[in-house]
Amino acid sequence: MKSRAPAHQKGFTLVEIAIVLVIIGLLLGGVLKGQSLIEGSKVKAMVNEYRGTASAINVYLDKYRAVPGDDLLVVAHTGTGTVPTAATGGNGVIDTGTWVGAAAAVATNESSLFWEHARAAGIVGGATGGTSSSSLGGTLGVTSNVLRPNSPAGARGQFVVCASGVPGSIAVQIDTSMDEGTGNTGYVFASNQAGLPIVAATANVAAYAQAATYTQCFQS
Repeated sequence: MKSRAPAHQKGFTLVEIAIVLVIIGLLLGGVLKGQSLIEGSKVKAMVNEYRGTASAINVYLDKYRAVPGDDLLVVAHTGTGTVPTAATGGNGVIDTGTWVGAAAAVATNESSLFWEHARAAGIVGGATGGTSSSSLGGTLGVTSNVLRPNSPAGARGQFVVCASGVPGSIAVQIDTSMDEGTGNTGYVFASNQAGLPIVAATANVAAYAQAATYTQCFQS
């Protein structure tokens, strides 16, 4: 008995292979574009948070002639709020103490009272209290530049807004869009550590690493 010859197997044509490759390329391009858009939105959100927090200080100053967190007349001004200690209150400086992020919030620390006073005045949103989180999930903190260790020389602002837990891929884009892209010079700078505050022994980074996580600051 003779065996039958196998049926002819038709392969893919070059045109079909080309179409498949084009489709794969479009899908990959769409995924990468989507990731880029998501990352871009995170950068924009953080830039707005840095600038918005800095603007909140100026709005409070214009309205009450006092610094939020340092305002001895906060109750008279807003109807509520915790008065800072007399030793440092009213001196125009947001004194840090134990900065929020490194330990549990301390109600009398002016960096904590900043959020309470600004929220009582209706300038910033969020739940009542002395903490705030960034859009990236880290801690957002405020202090005066004279009390902030390792601020780069030259472009010194009066106040500093810092965020912990900023991925390197986001941090470098924030620095590039707001400043000059280097983490140890200018108005935007960063240290390679987990949270706030940035201690004196922690140096600012010269170049951002994509895979690292930073505490990043903006001098206003």
